[in-house]
Amino acid sequence: MRHGTLDAAVLPTFFRDAALAHGGLRELTTDYEFYGATNMDSVILRNDMLQNAPDLAQHFVAATAQAIAWAQNTPQADVIARYVSIIRKRGRDEGVFPARHWRSTAVVTKGGVIRPRDYTQFQPWYAWRRDTHTASLAPESIYTNRFNPFATEASLEKG
Repeated sequence: MRHGTLDAAVLPTFFRDAALAHGGLRELTTDYEFYGATNMDSVILRNDMLQNAPDLAQHFVAATAQAIAWAQNTPQADVIARYVSIIRKRGRDEGVFPARHWRSTAVVTKGGVIRPRDYTQFQPWYAWRRDTHTASLAPESIYTNRFNPFATEASLEKG
């Protein structure tokens, strides 16, 4: 972009923050301006994993939900320090740049409980792209909170 080869780009948070910090660019909009406070990320498990290894799926989802809840309730500096520590302890010669620019989980519900609107909010975009199949999917057909320990009976009934 700085060389004039791009007019606009969508960047992950840490790259966007670094690019803006170097000056010469301006932010046109944000996900928050489009969607408000909402869940922007999800983890996908295949149906055959849910059927063939339900204990493993439940353990993975519960651990992920606990990690999300911890990050949601822990000061940002502490989350970043833990993230950097994990990366360094792995000994894989990984960079810590993304970790240093971590802002949040991008998940607003406690423990990552999924809501129907986390999917329906994107349906108009799919329709605009003429992806009528994806635009018409019922949210409850593509996700479950069954293994999330933070899901209540009420949230399970809503899908």
